[in-house]
Order: sequence, then structure tokens, then C-alpha cells
Amino acid sequence: MPRLITLFLAALICCLPTFVAAATNCSIHAEWSRYTPPSGYTVSGYRLYQEGQLACQTANSAATSIECLVSMDTNTADFTLTAAFADGTQSPHSAPFSFSIPSSDPSTPSLEMETGEVLVNHLWKQVTFESTFNNPVVIAGPLSYKGADPSVVRVRNVSKTGFEIRVTEWNYLDGAHTGENVSYLVMEKGRTTLPDGSFVEAGSFTGTTSFKTVQFSGPFAKTPVILTTVASMNETDTISGRIKDVGLTSFAYYFREQEKNTNTHVAETVNYIAW
Repeated sequence: MPRLITLFLAALICCLPTFVAAATNCSIHAEWSRYTPPSGYTVSGYRLYQEGQLACQTANSAATSIECLVSMDTNTADFTLTAAFADGTQSPHSAPFSFSIPSSDPSTPSLEMETGEVLVNHLWKQVTFESTFNNPVVIAGPLSYKGADPSVVRVRNVSKTGFEIRVTEWNYLDGAHTGENVSYLVMEKGRTTLPDGSFVEAGSFTGTTSFKTVQFSGPFAKTPVILTTVASMNETDTISGRIKDVGLTSFAYYFREQEKNTNTHVAETVNYIAW
């Protein structure tokens, strides 16, 4: 008889609740540690059970996560996991993981966001929000390609009502640049849980010419996409940001000036959105 499976449900997320009659349909994402079977047994996959009934399974013997759609008639259900073996048997069930459907209270924070596109050149241009924000985070770019000279987007003076934006060429150029189309995204600063269970976090930090680790306010279930924009103009030299080591809890960022320069620059405010 195979020994008790040592896997555990490290994450269980209910997504996209859809109320049909008395049931709620949820997309479940479960994760576990890698399992080593007893001698003589070969793992052929894994099975996720809901209240003792098979909910879904995977034939990937190397899997450490699974996603499936389940129907919940009550707000709480127990989920267990087993390893399926090549001989048709399976391990005993893991310890139960009790999961409750997130509250659908209308007071749950919604994602406050605004998008737009603006035509800008090398002169500062004021952009006014259509919505009202308390602490907006602005992400802008990339530029269109109407002028060939290498350039980046620069933002400054972000306020509750708008921001300023312009094109900045690298310093070895003359600085004058034709109009370019730039898309922008505005989001209220903070962290929001979307109806599908995913997280969005908008924030800002002080960037420098040395890599800095930026910690999220909470962990992500999956590695997020990171968008950044330099949102101040404390020094006029053109800079461009770089990102590395994106993980569930943090990422690393720095900016640099043109290659010709010694890479020294005063600190600047950098906005980010992690989704």
C-alpha cells in the first residue's frame, strides 16, 4: 500500500464566480510540492478531489499545479490531492484544504483605471484625467515611430487631476522631436483583487542608477507583468529603466543615462504596475 502523499495545497484560489441557481462556478488553482513515490510505484499524474469527488486531474507526472472549474453549492468545501500511479492505483488523500468562496460584498474595492492616447513632442504637454483619482499612478509608452531619433517618454508633476508628458531624445542629439503618439494608463495607487482572483498592484519607488529591489505589498500567485515609467524630472539628462529578477514578491530596477556618460544621476520617482 502506498504511503500517505506528502503533497499539500499551497494555494487555492476561487476565480470568476458565476452564480447559477444556488451554485457558484469557480476556477480553482492548486499548487503542491514535488512528490517522490514509494519504491515500486510510478507517478502517472495527479487528481484533485472536492468533498471526496474527483474534480479534475492531470496526466503530467511532473506537474506541481493544476487548474479546473468546479461548482460549489455551499460557501465552503474541502479539497484533497492524490498522486495517480501507472498501475491504476493512487496514493491516500492529502490532508483536506478547506476553502471558502470570497465575499461578493459590493463594498469590495474595484479597479479604478483610465487609459488614453496623446500626441506629444519634445515640449511638455499637460494631460487632464477624465476620472477623479486620489493618488494616481501613471504609466506611459512606448512611443510611435514618426521621428527616427532614439527617444524615451518622460512624465512629471502627476497630480489628482493630470500629469505632464514629453518626448526626450538622448543627450547627444539636438533634443527637438516631432510629434509621437503615446498610450498611457492611470491607476489608483494600491493593491486590488480582481473578480477572477488575480492581483493588480500600482505603486511608486525611488529609482537610482544602481539596481534596487522593489517589494510588492503582498505576494502574487503567479509571476506578474511589470510596467514602469520615470515620473519625475529631478535631472534633465535622459534615462531609460531596466528590470530584472521579477518574482512573486519583488523585482529589481535601475535606470541609466546614455552610454557615453558616466552613469550618475540623481534619484527619480518611478511608477510601476504589477499585474
